[in-house]
Amino acid sequence: MHSLFLMTTTLAMEIFIPVGVVAIIAIVFLAVFIYKRRYRHNSDSIRKDYDIYHSQLTTDCKAMVLRLGTLGKYSDYYHTLYLERDKKYNDILNIRDNDMAISLNSLDTLIKAKNYKSVKEVEKQCDISINEFIQSVSNFNVDLTSLLREDTDTREASLSEKEKFRKIKDFYTIHQGELKPLEKSFNIIFTNSEKKFAQFNTFTDQAKFTEAKAVLPELDKILDALLKIMDELPLLETLVSSVVPEKLKSLRAEYDQLIKEEYTLDYLNIPDEIAEMENEISQISQQLILLDTTDVKERLDKIQERITDTKIKFERERQAKQKFIANQSTLSGSSFEVEKQYSRLMNQLPDYQKTYVLDKKYIDQMYALKNDIEAIGYLKRELDSYLDTSAKQPYTVITKKMSDMQLEMDKVNHTMADYTDYLNSLKNTSQMVYQGLRDYYFKLKSTEHKVKVVIGVDSFTNSVAPKFADLYKKIASIDGIILKEPVDVNQAVELFNPFKEASIALIEDIDKKADEASNAEAAIVYANAYRVEYTDSRSLLDTAEKAFNEGDFQRASSNALQVLKTFQSDSSSSQA
Repeated sequence: MHSLFLMTTTLAMEIFIPVGVVAIIAIVFLAVFIYKRRYRHNSDSIRKDYDIYHSQLTTDCKAMVLRLGTLGKYSDYYHTLYLERDKKYNDILNIRDNDMAISLNSLDTLIKAKNYKSVKEVEKQCDISINEFIQSVSNFNVDLTSLLREDTDTREASLSEKEKFRKIKDFYTIHQGELKPLEKSFNIIFTNSEKKFAQFNTFTDQAKFTEAKAVLPELDKILDALLKIMDELPLLETLVSSVVPEKLKSLRAEYDQLIKEEYTLDYLNIPDEIAEMENEISQISQQLILLDTTDVKERLDKIQERITDTKIKFERERQAKQKFIANQSTLSGSSFEVEKQYSRLMNQLPDYQKTYVLDKKYIDQMYALKNDIEAIGYLKRELDSYLDTSAKQPYTVITKKMSDMQLEMDKVNHTMADYTDYLNSLKNTSQMVYQGLRDYYFKLKSTEHKVKVVIGVDSFTNSVAPKFADLYKKIASIDGIILKEPVDVNQAVELFNPFKEASIALIEDIDKKADEASNAEAAIVYANAYRVEYTDSRSLLDTAEKAFNEGDFQRASSNALQVLKTFQSDSSSSQA
């Protein structure tokens, strides 16, 4: 039992002792890892700061010190500053920067050797050193920046002009083909601008900042002026060097072709026009070489408008020729017909004057046409001369004469048509009046018969007899005018129209009276049947008959109807 206990205890101790050792070793390794990681992190952080400010020292600060050296070549003031800052630069670089680099290397070595006891001390010193190093570099950078402020400001003032110059050069490179004629001008500007920039740099390097800044306004003026016109230069140069000259070339070719086709174009002065436009283009081209675009687009537009206008005139000549060819023979024939028609009408005029009293207005118009006929003849002879003469006229001039001639003929034809219509109206009107007189004569006779036979009341017949007599008298009077030459148609119409109205009124009135008489007679006859039976009605019937005989058919009818109403009233009472 005891022996077994001892064996068990011994076995347990053999198992647990290695486990404890392993745990301790693990803890040690973990602690080492943690320390190494922390010290490496701190070392890297310090080195990162060092690298940043070391770079600032060896680049920015060094460049500024060297800039002081450049300025110091021409300025005692800057030379003194250079000597002081160069020494300070070397002190920082050779002492602080070098010591900092050595310290960091030592720290890295200790960390790698896991000498953490020493690492802690060196790290503490590095923290102090890096802060001092950062402060010294920062202060030195601020100091140098302040000393070079005027130099920096001066050089920055040129950045805008340098950007403009770059933009212009890039633009020229892109459009070099279009701007080839202006190559010399651009090269002069480029050369002069580069000289100005070089002058600026020289003044700046010599610490002559006022002089350097004085260079910029002149440079700015040149570059700004070029920038303003730069975008339009390719188009303007293309127009003046190729587009407009090609249009002018086309115009000359078209002119030469028309002359070859024997068109008369002297009045257009085309050679002088073309020479003038060519001279204008040459002047514009010289102006563009000087990079002056003032009114260039407007002048080129005017030249193109002149070319277009001239081409339109050419086309008018072509159209005029076609019009001439199409209308020449027709117009000549038409003028002959107009003259023939006028002669015929004038020859007939005396005969018409014997037959009718003609309105003086129409006679004067016909005599006035003589001048128009002569004008037509003159224009025809003029056209003939244009065709026969060796000195040909422009077709636009010829067709204008043709149009004038056509207008004259239209005027004459219109007047002659009005005159012919007037003559026809005289004949038709006189016939209408003649026939109207006979028609109304028979109507009046028929109506007169109705008065005597149908109505048959002497008093009425006698009352209308003067009216019939007056109308028959007017028929005779108007008939005398119609049958007598020259017939005064206007006078006949003036008399016929009121005669016609009076005849219609009389006929209509008698037709009405005839109806009234018939109705009155029927009423009296019917009422007379009650004369004996109704003695009271006798006086009314006597009055009705008297009125009838006097021709007052309405009153006669009214009285007779009153008798009938009385009879009907009494009959109704008796029956009741």
